Amino acid sequence: MASTSTEPRSKIRFDEPEDIEDEVELKIKRRFGRGLFVDKYDVMDDAITIKLGNQVPKDVSDCRERDRVLKFITYKPVFTLKAEATRNGYLIELPNRNEIYEGFVDRKKMVARQLDTTMAKSIYEELASFGPVQTQLSGVKDILWAVREKQPVDEDEIYAMRGRDSVDQTQMYLHVLEQTKFIRRSDSDLYSDENLDAHDELEIESDEFSKLVLGQIVQKAYHTLKDELNLTLLQHYPKYAGSYYYSALQRDKSDLRLDVETITDNLHTVYGDDHVHKFTVEKKLNELARANVVHKDDDLFYGDADVYMDVASQTPV
Repeated sequence: MASTSTEPRSKIRFDEPEDIEDEVELKIKRRFGRGLFVDKYDVMDDAITIKLGNQVPKDVSDCRERDRVLKFITYKPVFTLKAEATRNGYLIELPNRNEIYEGFVDRKKMVARQLDTTMAKSIYEELASFGPVQTQLSGVKDILWAVREKQPVDEDEIYAMRGRDSVDQTQMYLHVLEQTKFIRRSDSDLYSDENLDAHDELEIESDEFSKLVLGQIVQKAYHTLKDELNLTLLQHYPKYAGSYYYSALQRDKSDLRLDVETITDNLHTVYGDDHVHKFTVEKKLNELARANVVHKDDDLFYGDADVYMDVASQTPV
C-alpha cells in the first residue's frame, strides 16, 4: 500500500531462518509497539513471509456489574513482511509506521463490514418489518405485486409503472429479484419464481409478507441493496445492533449489559461513525428492542439469546 509518510525505511538482517523466527517479533515490537505480533510465518525456497497482526485493548465491562474487564482485540493480518535471501543472510525491509497504521485501519474496516453483514443476516426478518425500511423497499413490493398478479407481464410494463425517473433503480431491482429467484425472465416476459411462489397465500401488503419475503430479499442481496442502490436505512439497524453485539461477542456473554454511552463508543470505534450522537443511538436501540433484536432493562441494553447464538456462529470478531 502506498504511504504518504516521510519516515525513512530501514532493514534488519538475520543470519539463519531460525534467527528470524526467534527474534523478528521482538524487533518488531521494539520498533512499532507491543501490540504488534507475528501471526504467520511461511518459509519458501528463496524468501520468508511474515504476516503481522495487531492487538488493541478494549473495555468490555458489564455496565451493571462494573466488573472492569479488559480484552485484547486481535486484527490480522495488518501487514506482510518479506525476508529476502542474500549472500549475507536474510534481509527484511521494515515498513514505516504509516503503512502499519493503514493496514490496521483496512483490517478494522473489513471486520466492521463482516459484522455488518452477519448482523443483517441474523435479523433480516426483523429488519424488513421496520416501517422506514419497508418504505425504502416499496419499489420492490410494487414489482413483486405486478409480477405475481399480472404474470406474464412484459418487462416494459414494469418500467412504465415505475416511471422514467426510476429506470436505473428498476433495472437493478429486476436484476436482484431475478438473481435471488423471486422472479424469472422468459424473453421479455416476467413470471414469479420459486421464492415468491412459496408465499402465494400471503397478501403483499401484509406484515407477514414483509417479514418473510422482503426479509429474504434483504438476506440474499443485502450489500447490493445497501451499497449499489443506496438504501441506507438497511445499514442503520445492523450497524446499531452490531455496536451492541460487538462487545457481547468479545466477552462471550449474550446478556452483557451495556449503557448507551458504551454502545455509542463501540459505534465510533468499530464503524468509525464519530459524528453520531448518543441520543440517535438510543433511539435506534429502542426500535431494535421493540423488534426483540436486543432487550432493555432500565437504561441498559442486553442481547437476545437467539440472535447472539446466530451471530456468534458466523461472526469473524
